[in-house]
Amino acid sequence: FSLLTASLMMARQRYFKRLFAYSTLENVNLGLIGLIVSQPLGALLLFLTHAFGKTGAFLSSGVYMEELRTKKIEDVEKRAGLSRPTNASLFLSSLAVTGTPPFGTFVGELLIFIKVSQISLPLLAVMLASAAIAFVSVNYNVTRMLKPKEERKYDGILGYISLASALISLIIGVVALEVIQ
Repeated sequence: FSLLTASLMMARQRYFKRLFAYSTLENVNLGLIGLIVSQPLGALLLFLTHAFGKTGAFLSSGVYMEELRTKKIEDVEKRAGLSRPTNASLFLSSLAVTGTPPFGTFVGELLIFIKVSQISLPLLAVMLASAAIAFVSVNYNVTRMLKPKEERKYDGILGYISLASALISLIIGVVALEVIQ
């Protein structure tokens, strides 16, 4: 119930930091289900890589809030956005927290989904629907933020730190895929 609720709340979110906060609820619930169905490796990978991806998302969101003086997705889309590396960080972080291959969150979710498929197909259907809603909600809104009417230059250190955090999630995923094979 919490997993589906968090995903549905993301679908109607208008504030980018809240969007990422609901994404955390969705990922934590996926990880907890992983622990419940005895898939600790999937849960560990999901929690670890989500933490790095979410750090990048919140740091880059913080830069957006500070530089643009807004929390609304619509304001960023209609007014001004930021230049790289903050845009790159926001984009990669959104992919990381939504379980896009080959990020580590994808590997963790995949292991959990495989285990759940052996136990309960109705639960798997709810989990897949929630993951799909979360993926579309986060990435649609972040894409809107990355295509503003005008762009403001920002090359502060937080942009690079948030980008590194998102890349760590990607590196862990690539390594995990190699190890699992």
